[in-house]
Amino acid sequence: FSTDWSTEFDYYTYLDEDELFRLYWNNLENDMIEFGMEASATGWIAIGVSPNGQMPSSDIMIGWVDDDGEVYLQDRYTESRTTPLLDP
Repeated sequence: FSTDWSTEFDYYTYLDEDELFRLYWNNLENDMIEFGMEASATGWIAIGVSPNGQMPSSDIMIGWVDDDGEVYLQDRYTESRTTPLLDP
């Protein structure tokens, strides 16, 4: 990974056995969580938070870097098992 956020976050873990996807987080006040993600990947990365472990009613963040190096991050949500909608 190009950065090490372990000093910026209280917790972190790898989400895969090859250690290519690392999730960082802090527990904040007022039941808030701050996330950071790193992935050794091409294409896009995403994380979803669900009230019941299923895709419907999930809050999702999707990020990618385009060919020009521009970084994109989108806040999305789902109502069913379909393409996540942009969160207004």
